[in-house]
Amino acid sequence: HIGLGGAGLGCDLPQPLRPHASLVIACSAAVHTALDTRLQRAGIPCGNPAPQAALADDKWGCYHRWLECGVPTPPTYLLPAATGHHQVRRLVADTLARHPTTRGWFLQPRHGTEGRGVVWVPVGRMAAAAIHSGWHSLRAKDDAILRPCVGTLGVPIEKGHVAWDLRVNVCYDGQRHTGTSAYLLVARHSSQAITSVSCGGRTLPYRWLQGKRLQSLGVDGGDGVPWSAALLAAATRAAEAAVGSLAPFSIAGADIKFDLDGATPACSVLDVNPRPAGLLHSDLLAATEPGIGAQLWRGLAHLAAGAAA
Repeated sequence: HIGLGGAGLGCDLPQPLRPHASLVIACSAAVHTALDTRLQRAGIPCGNPAPQAALADDKWGCYHRWLECGVPTPPTYLLPAATGHHQVRRLVADTLARHPTTRGWFLQPRHGTEGRGVVWVPVGRMAAAAIHSGWHSLRAKDDAILRPCVGTLGVPIEKGHVAWDLRVNVCYDGQRHTGTSAYLLVARHSSQAITSVSCGGRTLPYRWLQGKRLQSLGVDGGDGVPWSAALLAAATRAAEAAVGSLAPFSIAGADIKFDLDGATPACSVLDVNPRPAGLLHSDLLAATEPGIGAQLWRGLAHLAAGAAA
């Protein structure tokens, strides 16, 4: 099996090789589409074909699919690019009224990836105007989606707590989707709400969470919530359900946020990346198999066998 990233293969081979299966990772949607087209023409099956990946790239479509399948995910509202200014102002006002206790809002492109174009809008009297302005900037290229803040349980970094995501990599072996590895996307400081590396965030090993306590952002004092095997299990189940509801991807990464539901921690799926990066930063969730995870290789073997049949 040969995995193809955004740069493809970086050297000449003495004899051409014909891969039995392929996987496109760590690249843009446009590069993914171009590579997938070439793979299809060559008759090489891809573990994350571009048409299926487009389902995961559509955040509005994901939201409705996850609601149907019972996957926990934050409320999401569409601000269409073709809608008039007056109607968008009314949509924004109605949405803000539905969530009076939120800490703020995330506005982002409907089909955006890697945190590009995401705007964090703090709660306040200028929130509606800021959201409208952000929508106006995005509408030339895409619809916008609006979400109330989730991920209010922060991780301790130095002297405070910061926003973070748990990236769970989910693999498909031909029978089921399984969360196999994970790492953290962590904001640099307490005032930063967006965790993507492209927006200034950083990665940390998943095992760094062991022994840590999660604390509500913006709340001083208190004992917080200990990280636990139960929280990991809930996040893994949510990630598996989210990826499985979209397509049988050989591998995809699900971003998980954590909040308090009363006094109980709860997780929600924010996004699914069908061409995940950061695999080198990931720790296996179960130490029973070495390497990147035998589940992935079993899935590619299943893909290759299906193509050969």
